[in-house]
Amino acid sequence: MWFVLERLDPMPIEALMQAGEDLIVGLQRLSSDLNVSVMQYDAMRPEGISQSSTLTVPRPIRSSASAS
Repeated sequence: MWFVLERLDPMPIEALMQAGEDLIVGLQRLSSDLNVSVMQYDAMRPEGISQSSTLTVPRPIRSSASAS
């Protein structure tokens, strides 16, 4: 599944990054084995890609409360 987030001025890059982090958190709630690949593309740079990373989001730790 692909998600593309982009920004136009005057949206700050920090707001775009926060939206991406919020999306990852939401997807993590839906999938326990989430693999995320993040690529930042800067149209102003000749080479285009400014940062790329792949990560596996760890499964959230759930507390196990014993029922009596």
